Amino acid sequence: MNNNALEGHGSTTEAHDYQYVDKAVQPGVTYEYRLGDVDYNGKVTWHGKVEIKVEAESAKIPAEFGLHKAYPNPFNPAVTLSYGLKEAGQATLQVFNLRGQLVETLVSAYQLAGAYNFTWQPVNLGAGVYIIRFQSGNKTNLQKVVFVK
Repeated sequence: MNNNALEGHGSTTEAHDYQYVDKAVQPGVTYEYRLGDVDYNGKVTWHGKVEIKVEAESAKIPAEFGLHKAYPNPFNPAVTLSYGLKEAGQATLQVFNLRGQLVETLVSAYQLAGAYNFTWQPVNLGAGVYIIRFQSGNKTNLQKVVFVK
């Protein structure tokens, strides 16, 4: 159970609207929310629960994990890297040179299941072949991209 408090407007005769955005919802899960008023003595009056089911659009949740074909490839000045996460988790998208040295980390974040795009525009790098590594959990995908000048 997650208790998040919204700051109220106190006692007033004017109507006020309140909003709460839950940024941690996952598709296919049903959530319950309710509003409670707290008076000056600390007494809480709870209002009825609202049940919300987060629907998943099948096109937005990939059928499988993976890094998709980079476009365009070869590229100059930028390449679009697309990937899909079938399940929520820590995701990393990194660029390596052919010597295996990390050149740049593009993404390193917890992400919900879904399809993602990232546009990479190399800065201060020479033309050549680079390896894109996408990793989440114990799964990894690699792909070559060619940067031309």
